[in-house]
Amino acid sequence: MKLAKLSLAAITVVGLTTSAFAADTLAGAFKEGKISGALKGYAMHTTHDNGPTSGGNVAGGVLKFKTADLNGFSAGFEFQTSHTLGLDQTDAPDGSISIKTSVLSEAYLAYTMGQTTAKVGRQHIETPLVSDSGSRLIRDYFTGAVVANTSLQNTTLVGAYVTDWTDRDGTSTHFDTRPYTVYAATSFAGLGLTAQYLSNDNQDQYWVEAKYSIKTAMPINLGAQYIGVNDTYNSSLYGFKIGTSISGLGLMAAYTSTDNAGDVPGGIGKGNDSSYNSIQKLTGAVAGVDSYQGKVSYNFKNGLSAFTRYVQYSDYSGPGLDAAEWDVDATYKFGGSFKGLKAQVRYAMVTKDVANSDFNDFRFIVNYNF
Repeated sequence: MKLAKLSLAAITVVGLTTSAFAADTLAGAFKEGKISGALKGYAMHTTHDNGPTSGGNVAGGVLKFKTADLNGFSAGFEFQTSHTLGLDQTDAPDGSISIKTSVLSEAYLAYTMGQTTAKVGRQHIETPLVSDSGSRLIRDYFTGAVVANTSLQNTTLVGAYVTDWTDRDGTSTHFDTRPYTVYAATSFAGLGLTAQYLSNDNQDQYWVEAKYSIKTAMPINLGAQYIGVNDTYNSSLYGFKIGTSISGLGLMAAYTSTDNAGDVPGGIGKGNDSSYNSIQKLTGAVAGVDSYQGKVSYNFKNGLSAFTRYVQYSDYSGPGLDAAEWDVDATYKFGGSFKGLKAQVRYAMVTKDVANSDFNDFRFIVNYNF
């Protein structure tokens, strides 16, 4: 059942959906709990001009357990593990992928009353300005409290308070000045509006996006965003995008512009750079950069989907020093007796108007979700 595209996504990603199963006793809450997880493999290799090959090869997975609901209460746990298995063949292991660790990344208590859920403890959060990332085998996580409410029609309201953020390599950041954020998403008559405010160590950060869909034979999807921060530089960026899709073919173009005052920080966590032209390697949030993207995607309807995109960044490394990134991405979802198995290939070619700065980034990812 859909609330609205934006609000349903928000309530799902922060993990605050109401439990569909309930128990009468504490023992029953554990016996009737749900186990899920994934087995994962990840290879990443980056080849630099006149430099060493960096990257790594890892295998691991994630195991999750969520209790059944007991008088509105539930608990959740997640265990992640990553191991190189002696497979690293690169000249310089990339610390973002070549991680040997096992971690309890979720351990929370949740309480639901009506259409409001509160969640306290270690947990994943995915909002524009407070967000963990699944771009590597290990996902970073937060410690704090999140409250979400969906009592208003087609609307999600979220408030969060963060005490710690733990990076995928196990490095933990404790916030003496506790960051807090409020998030709201609503939709009506084809228009979706999302806004977020984050207070982080005397910085005020803002994120606003509007989306509008025009329903025609070839539907047109429009988007506009603004990201800003009040700090030493008071920097900001804005962006626009337009897209359409027909018979599995998708076309999209995007433009972003960042002012000259300074880079625009994304917020807290590895997944917080949410400008339209922040892609596999490069970002549109660099001071003084204008960026232009063209993207073509296709869904082959047999489990295979793919896209290619090209982004041009002006003045990326300084005045007159442009950069560009070309991405190719293909994903295949298996069916039948292999349902749950997914393989993905990602390739990025980055060029810069700086000597010996070009590089190619290749990734192969395989997951089996159960």
